[in-house]
Amino acid sequence: MHLPRPHSRFPFITIGKYLDPDFSHEKDGPSQKNNDHGWCFTIDSIYGYGTYRTKNEAIIAAEKELFSEHGEFARSQLKIAIENNNVSLALALAERRGYWLGATQRQKETAKIIKVALKNLMPLSKT
Repeated sequence: MHLPRPHSRFPFITIGKYLDPDFSHEKDGPSQKNNDHGWCFTIDSIYGYGTYRTKNEAIIAAEKELFSEHGEFARSQLKIAIENNNVSLALALAERRGYWLGATQRQKETAKIIKVALKNLMPLSKT
């Protein structure tokens, strides 16, 4: 990752440009010009899935992954924030956790509605 920067609210998330090591030049190191393949992120030094076209897409993906794939880590960070009296981090974690839980629930409800609609439409496609 080139020039990693911390997430604006979560210091354990970094966002940076992805540099493909297959395109690196041993003498000069990675070439930024020919080696720029999008944005990526880490959560507590663990690389996230894929690369993203924009920094904002990488930030959104990092938050989604944090709360959907690393829930235990997010809870431990919330506990640490509370113990350290870091109110702004605790509130940010609680707010974004609520947002992503709501987004996940909304996706499940939408999938249910689509499944019912397809089930109701299925007899019409057989005529």
